[in-house]
Amino acid sequence: MTCLLVVLHIIYQRLITMQKNGNPIKHSAVILPSVYSFWSALVGTQSVVQAKILAELLAVHTSGNENIFKEWFTYVTLVVWIATVVIWLHRLSGALKNFDPLFIIPLLQCSFIFFAIVSGGIFFEEFNNFDAYQWGGFSFGVIIMFSGLVLLTPKPVVVDDEDLHRELLNLL
Repeated sequence: MTCLLVVLHIIYQRLITMQKNGNPIKHSAVILPSVYSFWSALVGTQSVVQAKILAELLAVHTSGNENIFKEWFTYVTLVVWIATVVIWLHRLSGALKNFDPLFIIPLLQCSFIFFAIVSGGIFFEEFNNFDAYQWGGFSFGVIIMFSGLVLLTPKPVVVDDEDLHRELLNLL
């Protein structure tokens, strides 16, 4: 996951540099917030995994079998959970400052939901017992979720050369 985060960060920084230099790539109004959202959600969904680990640890503790507060793993998990929550909230705030809220909020939520389901399913082996109907339902739900997001995708701005020429002449 760390490699993916590094790659997404490099891509995002290059896209920002290209945009600042006045040379944005085609569809950058969709690609830039998507890369930002994927990076944010990958880190943010780790908070879900860490919270579930903490819940499992507390279940072990309340059963009386083990005192989890004597183990270093509990405190590392707690620190990682807090750090990922702080990063997620910071990135969510940054997204609202930098992108169109009507697009970025659903994009962040879809990314968060998708990566939380996938990371939990992999880490806790929740996908191991899926049958064909469950995989079909899961796939259908993901398709529906992202289809709704496609409807919110900003439309590209088309500038007519004649209108631009007229505006320039009017300025003179």
